[in-house]
Amino acid sequence: MSDLDTRALPIPPVIASAPVNDATHEIARVWWDGQRPRMMIRASFNDYRTAGVLLAEMAHHFANAYADQLGLDRDEVLAGVKKQWDETHQDQDMKVALSTEAVPAEAKE
Repeated sequence: MSDLDTRALPIPPVIASAPVNDATHEIARVWWDGQRPRMMIRASFNDYRTAGVLLAEMAHHFANAYADQLGLDRDEVLAGVKKQWDETHQDQDMKVALSTEAVPAEAKE
């Protein structure tokens, strides 16, 4: 097992314990390199707008995690995430520097 393997998150228990079906798959893998996120993304939704639902749900999960793990106020964390979301989307430098890698076509299924 590599050092990176020990830092990876486990598969969510509800997924790991359920029977695998055609709809079960990983959508994104995100790592932080100390400067910015590095990720692999699978375009797997029939309607790309569903990605917005995923991101909104992730924001709520982040707020819960910071509240549970660090004792921060959940609503303040969520408001801060939303504020930073808006600011980051206005940052022209961020748009140029993106380095998201797509999952190779042969790995999409």
